[in-house]
Amino acid sequence: MKLSAPELRLLRLQGQHLLAPAPREAVLADLCGLQAQLYPCALHGLRLRSGELPAALPAVRTWTLRGTLHLIREADLPLLIHRRGAPEEVCAFETYAFLCAHGRPLPPERAVFFAQTVYDALAAGPQTREDLRQLCRQRGMTPAEEAHVFHAWGGVIRQLSEMGLICGTAEKDRRYRRCGDFVPLPRTDARRLLLERYLRHYGPASLADMAYFFRWPQRELKALPAELPAEQHQMEGETLFSLGLSVPARPLPPCQLLAGFDPLMLGYEKRRSCFLPPEYLRGIFNLTGMVFPALLIQGVTAGRWKLQPKALQLTAFRQLNAREREAVREEADRLFPGLAIELEQA
Repeated sequence: MKLSAPELRLLRLQGQHLLAPAPREAVLADLCGLQAQLYPCALHGLRLRSGELPAALPAVRTWTLRGTLHLIREADLPLLIHRRGAPEEVCAFETYAFLCAHGRPLPPERAVFFAQTVYDALAAGPQTREDLRQLCRQRGMTPAEEAHVFHAWGGVIRQLSEMGLICGTAEKDRRYRRCGDFVPLPRTDARRLLLERYLRHYGPASLADMAYFFRWPQRELKALPAELPAEQHQMEGETLFSLGLSVPARPLPPCQLLAGFDPLMLGYEKRRSCFLPPEYLRGIFNLTGMVFPALLIQGVTAGRWKLQPKALQLTAFRQLNAREREAVREEADRLFPGLAIELEQA
């Protein structure tokens, strides 16, 4: 089946629940979680796809795909955590070795001591990162040890999270708690299920897109679409794969204000994304790892936006016509009623 660029955009927007709202739990499951190192970005991405958010979410935050912090359903921990450990095994996991190799050494016996200290403390209930830091200081943690144990990239909290022992709560105060008991799925089964979700909700997508999203080698991916089996599409000489999709009979949305680190930006090889013209790449993906909130006009990036205390600042990468400016204002008013709108055009 041959696809046009507008049809491809519609299929991907539909799969990612950006054409019609879906239950929050379905969004988190279908999209394999939402990247959440900037928690308000994850909340905005979820709100776009499911409507208004409650005060509490049936979700947790932990390090999963691409080694990044994600907001996920707790029920998906067995799918996304491939190996569980115990605090005394902390030195066998990658994050410990990475920090030691990158200027933050910590003797194994001290790593185990602080991992056990944090894990034991959470038996009494959720605690903040600062609570845990103060406890470790009371237990003799030196400044040099603290540089590893509470490293900005996660430290011992990340180590225990990647071991499937603790997770962050879906709250603004960044508390952590113990995970419930679970048995990780075998890696092969987990990858198959994750790829099935991806092809249903990110597809149609190429092998390069899949490798970019999961950070799996393409050679390991080549056989998987055929095993599912996936449908094939052709666009500009490239083979794309999907599962159970049909092009919706509707126009592309006039305007959408995506979240920072939105799955629509992270789901596809960024230099070949149908949503992101190459000339605007660095306007969304900067060289320090930020992925800014994109302003879409009919499914194509035309700028970015930033929420300020009293105003919504929008920066267009090109001149917008009167109809497009009106669409931007309508969407801004819908999402952020009462805020002043500041639109700067290239």
